[in-house]
Amino acid sequence: MSVRDENGYVTRFIASIRDITERRAQEEALRQSVRLREEVERMSRHDLKTPLNSVIAVSRLLREGGKLGREDDELLDIVERAGYRILNMVNLSLDLFRMEQGTYQFRPQAVDIADVADKVAADLHAQADSKSVAVQVKREAPAGRAGGAVAVRGEELLCYSMLANLVKNAIEAAPEGGVVSIRFERERQGEDEAILVHVHNPGVVHEAVRERFFEKYASVGKAAGLGIGTYSARLMARVQQGDTTMRTSEAEGTTVTIRLAAGEAPASKSASGRARRGAPPAPVLPPLAVLVADDDEFNRLVLRRMLPSPPIRLATAVNGRAALEAAEREWPDVVFLDIEMPVMDGYEAARRLREREQARGLKRCTIVAFSANDDPGIVLKAIAAGCDHYIAKPAPREALWALLAGQTPEASALPSGELNGKSPVFVDADLEGTLPAFRLSRMEVLDEMQEALGVGERERFRRLAHQVAGSCALYGFDWASAQCSMLEADATGGAADELAARVRAVREHIAGVEVRFAAPEDA
Repeated sequence: MSVRDENGYVTRFIASIRDITERRAQEEALRQSVRLREEVERMSRHDLKTPLNSVIAVSRLLREGGKLGREDDELLDIVERAGYRILNMVNLSLDLFRMEQGTYQFRPQAVDIADVADKVAADLHAQADSKSVAVQVKREAPAGRAGGAVAVRGEELLCYSMLANLVKNAIEAAPEGGVVSIRFERERQGEDEAILVHVHNPGVVHEAVRERFFEKYASVGKAAGLGIGTYSARLMARVQQGDTTMRTSEAEGTTVTIRLAAGEAPASKSASGRARRGAPPAPVLPPLAVLVADDDEFNRLVLRRMLPSPPIRLATAVNGRAALEAAEREWPDVVFLDIEMPVMDGYEAARRLREREQARGLKRCTIVAFSANDDPGIVLKAIAAGCDHYIAKPAPREALWALLAGQTPEASALPSGELNGKSPVFVDADLEGTLPAFRLSRMEVLDEMQEALGVGERERFRRLAHQVAGSCALYGFDWASAQCSMLEADATGGAADELAARVRAVREHIAGVEVRFAAPEDA
């Protein structure tokens, strides 16, 4: 504040200064701790998923061989389904975190919730038997729907986990010899139609937790458990644009109701998601040189069994460096690259393959990122490094054969449209006059990002990445915007050479991508 004399002139200033150095250091330490925890969890999930992929794939290969008896086939089917269940649980651990952060991407599809309830009841049969509790799925079709199918608009894994949590709780709360029932009801409100799933047990919710029933860690009287079953069930319901409610009384027992949007009847498929018997014949494979780089020997073995030789000439490598050496011996037509490998990872290997390809004028090879991680950020990072497709393990044989036959595999997680960095960018026709200046200015900012990175100014680098991400989104350069958003997120902890390579990729994209102009209503 200023102090003035009788004439209104400032004679001195009074200031208060607070040293926040320690607080800033604590905040940065907390951010580093969170980043470390997330990275450790990501690596743990990857390390769990790698052997699970082998278990699932080997089980599938043995069954598809057609040389097993009926009992052996059923046992391997159990192993495969169990592998999928564990894999889904590992994936769900990350999904729950995203749901809490509000970053989960809902991918709705038609799900037969009655069929899901049957699976939950079968999987919890032993637990219910231990208390002499019966679990009944009342499959009467709501509103006369034929066949007992009850279709909702959701995700099958989320529906399964949500119901399993609620039914487990109901079994624990039910008295010895009681019945846990799951029934369905159709509800119409104007033009909207919903399915209500009622999970009932004769027990009553303790008064101490009734008001906090769906809150995290709300639990009483349990010898084990964290009290997150109902919390996560509500979280998963709301992510699927639904909700959960509970009513309880001594006279009626306890009913938890899930409300989800009604959907179309889903196409039938197996529980594990594998290809059905009687599927269309596999495509004829052309003679190709295929290189597989994966640090897990079981994954290499599985791919060797999946890809017939001839016509495939298959070479394998234990990491990115070995893959480059193998490519020197015979330039591949197709490369399957694991992302996380020691010595040299898949990102660096893809970049170097593209550099070698361009420098020597070699035929362009198809690079497929083949990884247990399917996080959208990792997918975009792999595409930026030079990969053409991204397939999450475990991929069925049909997906790999389709790719080798020149088709786009259904299992590919490659972002569609402009997000793959190769398709044309559609810009509003009103911006045509300012586009040259925009592109030039963005490349100047990207050069400034390289400069900030070179002198270690990571915060300045982060701010500039944020600036480019926002402006590119406004002009329709969605791929560049997504890449810069990831650069902003990785600004503090990312390796300098990797960040620099990603900045160069964005710069080349903005400078060289084809731009098409469209009227505002068509863009």
